[in-house]
Amino acid sequence: MNKVLIATFSQTGSTKKTAEQITIGLRTANLDVTHFEITRDAIPDLKEYDIIGIGTPTYFFRPPFIVKDFIKNLKGLENKASFVFILQ
Repeated sequence: MNKVLIATFSQTGSTKKTAEQITIGLRTANLDVTHFEITRDAIPDLKEYDIIGIGTPTYFFRPPFIVKDFIKNLKGLENKASFVFILQ
């Protein structure tokens, strides 16, 4: 079974709700999904995941700095499938 990590930053809860709906769809396809809340203090270990998803709102047509910093600090993205979802 493929393992999926969905990392989200959700200040108002909208991105988190979207992540929950994506999770329902992925679990219907028999994928094992884990949620991760993006903070300044933690970076997940990506070794055990096959697919990485990142959810973020936009601020002035750009992702928040916390999300940009999170992505810059990710290690082990080689050979991983990935997706991004963005809410305005």
